[in-house]
Amino acid sequence: MTEDPSKPTVGEVGSVEPKRDAAQMSRLDLLRAGVAGLTGITVLGALTGAGCASERLVRDGAPPKTDPKLIKFREVSQFSPDFHWIRGLCTDGTSLWVAGDMAVREFAIDGTRRLTHELPGAAKCVAWSPDGRLFAATDDRVHPIGEEGTWSSLGPRARIVSIVADARQVVVADAGNRCVVRFDHQGTEIGRFGAKSADYPGLVVPSPYIGLSLHPSGDLVVTNIGRHRVERHGPDGRLVEAVGEPGMGMDAFCGCCNPTHVSVLPNGDMVTAEKGLPRVKVISPDGSLKCVVAGPECFHTETLGLATAAMGSRVLVLDPWEGAVRVFAPV
Repeated sequence: MTEDPSKPTVGEVGSVEPKRDAAQMSRLDLLRAGVAGLTGITVLGALTGAGCASERLVRDGAPPKTDPKLIKFREVSQFSPDFHWIRGLCTDGTSLWVAGDMAVREFAIDGTRRLTHELPGAAKCVAWSPDGRLFAATDDRVHPIGEEGTWSSLGPRARIVSIVADARQVVVADAGNRCVVRFDHQGTEIGRFGAKSADYPGLVVPSPYIGLSLHPSGDLVVTNIGRHRVERHGPDGRLVEAVGEPGMGMDAFCGCCNPTHVSVLPNGDMVTAEKGLPRVKVISPDGSLKCVVAGPECFHTETLGLATAAMGSRVLVLDPWEGAVRVFAPV
């Protein structure tokens, strides 16, 4: 753990000037090629999956305009975490942590950088638990931040893409093995779900995304992207309910495989993020559209990997294309 007192550019929307050095241009070139943060089998699946053809068609031409009556948030600020690659974020309601490159960095809401925690591999996601512990994940395993050692590998096919933690367990979504894995706080696996069974249709993962969040009740909220729905599971993994349907309308989930990310507001409403038509919206527990945080016109058409976090009434959006954390507040 190393102290890093430098402060990234922060301010009102439009105040963050994009870097134009060689490293930044290399990142943008890779993003335009559609391989941001993807490796090995994941790259092959993302670039060749026939199910993603509809999303490539969607990105041709100008993005559709969102009905202004649906938009209930406005962007109030943004800052750069100063990573080449940014992949995940979490918050405890006061501070926020961003996973990128081979590290996790802590920030204040105004973008002031506090601490940097180095990892032995590419940082894919990060989670804070109520006891004050921080957990990050590389492709195949969890790393307790500030503690000795790492947890056991989930195997050569593992691609951990999301992580959450509560007082009882640490839970990761593994897109490579198409499952959600539950650990106790010492790193012992205590359960997993995702496979098709008599009681559950199974996780369908055509592209490397499984969103994961915690419901105020303690249940797990999971995005089943190939089924275009958001599922609520009990703490033991049992399916409680599922909402969502495919479609291009704002009240549905577009393309081959959405929503890619989810976070839960204190009242139980869910903030979802999509790709193809990149957009962030709030849906009610019954799946109905409540409002739009940011429509497709707010993002570059090639944007992939949007992540969200709720910080009080504000919604934080991690935008990999812009390399920024964008802060949206209710209007």
